[in-house]
Amino acid sequence: MLRPVFWLLHAIERLVYYCGRVFAHARMRRLFPGARALCDYSTVIKYPDRIRMGQDVWIGPEVSIGAMAGIVLEDRVRISHGAFIETGSLDLSGDVPYSHVGKPIHIERGVWIGAHAIVLGGVRIGRQAVVAAGALVVKDVPADAIVAGVPARVVGHRPIESPSS
Repeated sequence: MLRPVFWLLHAIERLVYYCGRVFAHARMRRLFPGARALCDYSTVIKYPDRIRMGQDVWIGPEVSIGAMAGIVLEDRVRISHGAFIETGSLDLSGDVPYSHVGKPIHIERGVWIGAHAIVLGGVRIGRQAVVAAGALVVKDVPADAIVAGVPARVVGHRPIESPSS
């Protein structure tokens, strides 16, 4: 007896999911015209006018991007589920209420940011670097580096492909 109800609920869930995908795609085309970028409908983007978006950028579900001081996402950047990228902070040296301050973030071509990683302001992540899941990036990351931990440290390097002869 519950079987028809299950299928109806499942169909409604799929419909909501696909409508969310359509709305997310339309939002990305409106916010970043000309950029080929995919973004989940659950992604939160603060100050989208301060983000410079490259081509083929993929942003996963439940990602939060705060671009108060500006963010550059170059071509082929991948940001995994639940990552947090934030340029803004508070100036704790003043009186309450604290004023907002920010430092820009630059993520170069081919970077992969793992699930639930945190990237804070003032950071530059080099070409084709990998930020491991759960890492806290507070300093620059060199190109082709693999970083992990809290705070993130270089734990390895990606193999550099030799040009074919």
